[in-house]
Amino acid sequence: MKNRSPTSEKKYKSYKNKLTHSIRIAKRLYFDNKLTANKSNLKETWKILNSIINKNIVKSNLNTIFTLDGKETSDPFEIANKFCDYFTNLGPSLAKKIPITSTSAASFLSGDFLNTIFLDPVDENEVKSTTLAFPAGKATGYDNISQSSIKMCIGLISRPLTHIINLSFSFHLEQNLLIIARVVLLYKADDRSIVSNYRPISILPAFSKILEKVFYKRLLNYLNKYDILCNNQYGFRKGHSTSLALVDLYDKISEAIDKKEVAVGVFLDLSKAFDTVNHDILFKKLKHYGVRGIALSWIKSYFSDQQQFVQLNNARSVLRPITCGVPQGSILGPLLFLIYINDICNVSVIAKLILFADDTNLFFSHPNPAYLVHEINQELNKFSFWFRANKLSLNLDKTKFVIFRPRQKPQQMVFKILLDNSEIKQVNEVVFLGVIVDEHLTWKSHISYVSNKISKSIGIIRKSSLFLLK
Repeated sequence: MKNRSPTSEKKYKSYKNKLTHSIRIAKRLYFDNKLTANKSNLKETWKILNSIINKNIVKSNLNTIFTLDGKETSDPFEIANKFCDYFTNLGPSLAKKIPITSTSAASFLSGDFLNTIFLDPVDENEVKSTTLAFPAGKATGYDNISQSSIKMCIGLISRPLTHIINLSFSFHLEQNLLIIARVVLLYKADDRSIVSNYRPISILPAFSKILEKVFYKRLLNYLNKYDILCNNQYGFRKGHSTSLALVDLYDKISEAIDKKEVAVGVFLDLSKAFDTVNHDILFKKLKHYGVRGIALSWIKSYFSDQQQFVQLNNARSVLRPITCGVPQGSILGPLLFLIYINDICNVSVIAKLILFADDTNLFFSHPNPAYLVHEINQELNKFSFWFRANKLSLNLDKTKFVIFRPRQKPQQMVFKILLDNSEIKQVNEVVFLGVIVDEHLTWKSHISYVSNKISKSIGIIRKSSLFLLK
């Protein structure tokens, strides 16, 4: 190949520089437009910033080969069926391992709730506003009908949809086609070929969510009107938040320390709490709190018709009935769980509880350390009976306790705290609702954790800014 002349070489370099500059401008405009379009979506914004600097992001693609019953297989239908069997039997399997107790779950219920919920009929305006309030999600249920498509035509279908919902509230029509969950898999950690290392994400039909939402509003209004939910419960409730729960924790511990008392926090960990809710126990509790008649029959129908299948790429498992637990991914499930766990507040008059859904935390204080240990063990025994009676499993390996004390006071106390005849591990700090709480309430560990995250984020923003700034 002949060498280019100095003149042609100069033209070539000029053309190359202009082309490179044009590509940079095009890239800049492309990323600027994407960032502008997703300015209210923090998750998507960080994906874009990471892609700008070519940061390697671990993909959550599923394995094509799984270990099932000790053998490797790549058959997608066999794998999907195994996942479906595992998720369907998870709750009942845990329930079978719980020691049998003569204590009834109903024995912990208190109060006389003479009022009964009434399901007010819906009108077209409520159906329209409820539908339009849903985010336009891309995920679809088993029927492949998206929330976006329903929102686009809600003006045309609001009248028949309103009629169907009112029939459901009046005669508790069967909902078997609305309670079929399409389960997709989310990888958690460790070996990707092991079924138990994946979390199920249930995607319910869009019409199911509309029906659930209007029922949810009526149930929540009833619970709030008669002040049924425990004040110590901060999860899934408007006007309650993790921030308020943290303030509550700080106040309880600070008050005990100011009184020169020893303060101890026991942080319980439940195993698959949402998956192990016993339906019969839930129905009895609902009836106790005043959810009776048609409303209770509606909820029973809601549970009796539940089915799910696992989708693995293009492979679908067979349908399996759900006999235990409340549906995760549903609108009504979290509220029903709060009702299920609500009477845990009646177990002890000594323990101070802070609850966030299934996140259960107990706090004790007393001037005498020896008496405090005795008191904690005695009260934990009561909670153990409650968990057994309600068919909920405790994960003792992840259950821990912290002795809170002033920084000036040396650690001289050795506590032996038992739960189900197993000694609970003592730690100096614990993660409470995403915040690292240490024994002195100094927040140093959490500040360090947040600082590291901010430093990494600033580094990504700084690198990406080189591609974005004009």
